[in-house]
Amino acid sequence: MIPDIFVPDLQSRLAAADAAERTTIMVEQLKAAFDALPPIVNELREADQQCSPDACIGAADHYVALLADLWDGCGEKGDRFDWYDPDAEARVGYVGLLRMAFMGRIIQAHRQTGDARYPQAAHDFLMNYVDRHFTAPDDVPEKANWLNVPIRAGVWYHMHLHGGMNTVLCECCTSPDWQAVFTGDELIRVLRCIAHSLNAMLPEMCIAANWRRHQVDGVFTAGLCYPFLKDAAMWLQTGVNSINEDFEEQFLPDGSFEELTLGYGRGCWTIFCQYFSLSQEVPQMGLHLDAKQLERTLEYYLSCLKPFGISAAFGDVWVARGGQDLDVDSSPHECLDEDGRIRPETWGGILANAKLVDRYVDFPAARFVIDGQPHPEWTTRFQPSTGYIYMRNGWHPESLYMNFSTAYYTKPHSHLDLLAVEVAGFGREWIVDPGNAGYVSHPTNHNMNLTRSHSTMCVDSLSQCNPGNVQLSRLTVGDNYDFTIGIYLGGYVDGTQYGWEGGVCGDHYRHVLFVKGTPGGPGQSGGYWVILDAMNTRVGHTVETRFQFMPTAMKTLPQGGYATGYRQGNLAIIPLAWDGWEHGIHCGEGDPIEGWLPTGVGQYTPAPMYKATKPAAAATEWHGTLLFPYRQAHTPRIEVRRADVGDIGFGYEIISDEFRDVLFVSNSFSQKRYRIGEVESDCPVCHQRFVDGRPTNGYTCDGSFLSIDGTDIFRKPGSLRAREYTYGQDVKIKETKARMKHR
Repeated sequence: MIPDIFVPDLQSRLAAADAAERTTIMVEQLKAAFDALPPIVNELREADQQCSPDACIGAADHYVALLADLWDGCGEKGDRFDWYDPDAEARVGYVGLLRMAFMGRIIQAHRQTGDARYPQAAHDFLMNYVDRHFTAPDDVPEKANWLNVPIRAGVWYHMHLHGGMNTVLCECCTSPDWQAVFTGDELIRVLRCIAHSLNAMLPEMCIAANWRRHQVDGVFTAGLCYPFLKDAAMWLQTGVNSINEDFEEQFLPDGSFEELTLGYGRGCWTIFCQYFSLSQEVPQMGLHLDAKQLERTLEYYLSCLKPFGISAAFGDVWVARGGQDLDVDSSPHECLDEDGRIRPETWGGILANAKLVDRYVDFPAARFVIDGQPHPEWTTRFQPSTGYIYMRNGWHPESLYMNFSTAYYTKPHSHLDLLAVEVAGFGREWIVDPGNAGYVSHPTNHNMNLTRSHSTMCVDSLSQCNPGNVQLSRLTVGDNYDFTIGIYLGGYVDGTQYGWEGGVCGDHYRHVLFVKGTPGGPGQSGGYWVILDAMNTRVGHTVETRFQFMPTAMKTLPQGGYATGYRQGNLAIIPLAWDGWEHGIHCGEGDPIEGWLPTGVGQYTPAPMYKATKPAAAATEWHGTLLFPYRQAHTPRIEVRRADVGDIGFGYEIISDEFRDVLFVSNSFSQKRYRIGEVESDCPVCHQRFVDGRPTNGYTCDGSFLSIDGTDIFRKPGSLRAREYTYGQDVKIKETKARMKHR
């Protein structure tokens, strides 16, 4: 009996045909449907070759080898697999998802080798699945994961990477080897499974986030690719309506994705870039995606890229670092061409997306990603919808970069990492977000979700409270300086994103001053970051400051502090306010878990974490850090002299062979007079650089006056502006209005 899933004419033809005729009819129907797809669909499908032939064959062999396990009754576990199931570590369920979702790897392996076992293995697994589940409209497996359903059915934007059944059906149209293993009746059963599973999923669809994006795409794909199914028109219209509305709803005004996590956001943006291309190629389909919003999204994901093309890693992102990233002797220029340009592959998906949209609209950001010029007019960028701040001093691959999370918590794919930073420069990552190692219940992976694994502060190794958000107290963005204060007021608890208990009061204030130095090309020098942290908590609890480094051999500096041990491109972490703190480097430890980064699914490598602790003896405990980057292997002269400014804040002279800097940061952000060397002011933040005894540039935030050697640089009672100074024959003063004082 032919399932009632086809348009009437085809339903009648199949019912009247014998088995051999049904095979001919189904191959012809599929071939005609796939041949009629807009050219961009096939172009993107064929371009989606995201692993080398060897890697592809290795992955395919892995899936084929596991077929016996699934045939032994484990297939049902895979089909019912829930990503939050504690039994996930057994991996059997996850393989069930992977085998179906990554059917394209088996297809690619067959194309490379012609080995007949690949089509046969795909056939056996696929028919094992479709004959177990969704055989009737009301056949819905218990605990069905409604994200997995459309991935198994197939999503058009990844016909090979996440092709599922759709990829197999497409291959059956063109490859005699694949046609030989599938009969017409089996192809009908596959289509029956797709129809019943998608119709069962429609009332269960997620209303937001990447789950909805994949679910809608599965429905859209079926409507696009199988017009001979009776529900195809409804699926296609549902997909078009949702795509149009979701693009407006899921991307926030600054171009960020609603989940905030960068990896998932960029993945969803990729889908919409490909929808945009389809809307331009086939306007009558009814897709309408606003080009201006697409440009804002491109700029957002460009801003989060480190200067050499690696993305910042905020949130629950699969971060697998390997190869040159983990080689302590590797050159930071490995990611560059001989002419110093960024190698295209280091830009990842953003380059492919830029090239795709550049066919239809002229985006300056796309032109920069593709050609490396002209550089964007902006450098540092505050993203108001997310609260992320991306600071950089230029667009050369060796420019300095920090990303700083003044965000809010969004539960899906978030980590408890408010006020955390990542730091990079000279073509290398130094301080990094740990990311995760896949959705496995390994204790080390669980630890990477927590505040204690991120480069921020906590109390008693506890985590930030997930309803606790950040206020942005100050933000000024300038030519030579960026300055910001973020405030976390949520307290600390024993828990995860999904639940917590207990609690300790704790308010974290993080001040970040970015001295940009000489921006631009590879000869830049004199840039660094100052981080001053204040934690308000109860006396008797332990305050902790942490910075997670990339894998490297850290060395102890004679003047105090530590430095990375690379051959080129290093970072020193130098003490400022460290009185009374116990500090050290923790790497690859198990009890408690400290100092790990993921290298793959369920795999980890030791990586040093700087940790400083202090029992809270006062209501507010301060910790200060100078992050000083330098190009060479040996650490240059970095001398820090504390200035006596009483109890109103922190004053320093930072001395190198190239310059002497004067720095003051108030501990209450009030205007009180102080003097450090030749600098006198009441500005709550003040930085002045001297070269050969003469001032060259400087910065102040708020305050009413600044004088150097008794000469007024500015005097304006009641002022609340930030100012940058350039000294020469005349003093040039540029006023900057605070971008944000609260949020």
